[in-house]
Amino acid sequence: MTSILLYKFPLLHIYEISVPQFLANDARSDNVTIRITRHYKKVFQAGFQIFPWADKLIILEEDLYVAEDFYSYFNQVTPLLEQDQSLYCASAWNDLSTVKTASNPTVVLRSETMAGLGWVLTKRLFQEIMPKWPAYDEFADWDMWMRLPEQRKGRECLVPEVPRTSHFGTIGAHITAYSQSKYFSQAAFNTKADVQLQGLDRLGPRSYDSLLSDMIVKGKHMDGSAINPCHKDLISPGEVSYVLAQGGRIAHLITPHEEQPSLKPASTEKATV
Repeated sequence: MTSILLYKFPLLHIYEISVPQFLANDARSDNVTIRITRHYKKVFQAGFQIFPWADKLIILEEDLYVAEDFYSYFNQVTPLLEQDQSLYCASAWNDLSTVKTASNPTVVLRSETMAGLGWVLTKRLFQEIMPKWPAYDEFADWDMWMRLPEQRKGRECLVPEVPRTSHFGTIGAHITAYSQSKYFSQAAFNTKADVQLQGLDRLGPRSYDSLLSDMIVKGKHMDGSAINPCHKDLISPGEVSYVLAQGGRIAHLITPHEEQPSLKPASTEKATV
């Protein structure tokens, strides 16, 4: 069962999709990926058709725990989706956040991919993607499809340094006990209440690029081909940023927060200074 959290500040309503007309034909395929893609289309349609006053949905799968400040986090970041046309989603999850690389729950980042696992879908984006959603019998993994350049159009997604969701499922269409143990169980998870996010005014595309450029220029540069990037003593706690380069290209920008460092991907777009 998929739940949709219908969001319209300051009200929040939670419903389970159980209306027959939205479930019809949802599972009539031998291919689980096709079934899931159909299901998400029905969920998106149900949310905005049953509750036309909603201008945002929070999409939340059944195998996720949510942090105590889950709703507070979205209350603080979703206004940016309305103000900044270079954004197309906001997520409570961060694909690169682990207990060893993330510790500051006040930090929000821009990502060039849709993180999923608890995310906001705006009505504006819904209206944009529905006309071109994968055809009924077309093989498409819905979240990978959402990340394609044709859908992203150069836009980015907001993600927390420390996730507000935690994945606990061990059996599923695209999940195994091994992947849960080796990947999802290693992810960071915020346990603090009433976290006030910081630096939201610096999340605009120009100011954020300027922030990354400044950290890259002032950071300590290391040659990724000459050192072991996985060595436990690679970096020391502190305020300095570390720039790990390999093959003439920046691979990672590492910025320590508190007692643990935070690892951020440095794409070719963001890493050029």
